[in-house]
Amino acid sequence: MQIMRPAAYTMHPSTLNTLSGKKFDINEVPSEQLPVFSISPEKLLLPPKEMATFVINGLCHRAGAVTEQLTCCVVGGNGNSAGAASKAPPAFAVQLTASVSAPLLEFSQHCVEFAYVHASSSAQPPAMLQSVDVRNASPLPLSFMVKAVPPFSVSPSTLTLAPAEAGAFVVGFDHHYRSDLMTHTVRQRLAISYADSPQRDWLDAIATLDYPNLHFDAEAVDFGCVQLDSMRRVAVGVSNPGQVPVQYSWSWVSQDRSDTTQKGADMHHKQINRCCLRAVWCSIAATHVPC
Repeated sequence: MQIMRPAAYTMHPSTLNTLSGKKFDINEVPSEQLPVFSISPEKLLLPPKEMATFVINGLCHRAGAVTEQLTCCVVGGNGNSAGAASKAPPAFAVQLTASVSAPLLEFSQHCVEFAYVHASSSAQPPAMLQSVDVRNASPLPLSFMVKAVPPFSVSPSTLTLAPAEAGAFVVGFDHHYRSDLMTHTVRQRLAISYADSPQRDWLDAIATLDYPNLHFDAEAVDFGCVQLDSMRRVAVGVSNPGQVPVQYSWSWVSQDRSDTTQKGADMHHKQINRCCLRAVWCSIAATHVPC
């Protein structure tokens, strides 16, 4: 006796737009119309007085109730021909039902925010950590993993929660990951993946770092054409865009003063009555005084 399982989900070719005469191809069926249940093995030769075990698996791409029917056909003889299998009478049918649910987690917050402000104290600031509570709102146990990329971190990164069970994980931020002491904001999406589902969820993480910085209206000052032994003033706006008080001092980044004086004396000795200093660029730098 031979037992075989026909296709668990039968569709007429006309429903698949096969009027062109193309051969039916299961790969062309939309994912939401594919059969949910499968059986292994699909074909079996069962000797007399023997017993066999079949394994039924289910894979569904949508949530909700699913119902399908599996039919067992008994084929006499060797049963190798496809025609014999199609003409064989059904021995029995099994109706399979399932309630499919998507993974669902409830978080105490959908965005984890950190704020670091530079302090004048030399003491080491405490670690920046935040706890996130999570609850399994689906009717099935969930095993999931939360993945973060430095400067963010997650501990523990893997959790398993029973239905309606709550847990927690800690999100950390390393504010020493950069040494340029520039005010900036870091944004990242923490990826949440599930052990038995292709679904992916996300948790936002944002960190703002404030350092003593200054903002200048211009990085260079062009005095244009200036007459000898005269003065021209150019105003440069300076602002503090952050939340940290800034103490600063001025320094000139230009050629040596003695060289400039000597060049001016040489020009005077050549009895040049009018002289223009054209396109003189003086870079201005502000040196931060440690708070």
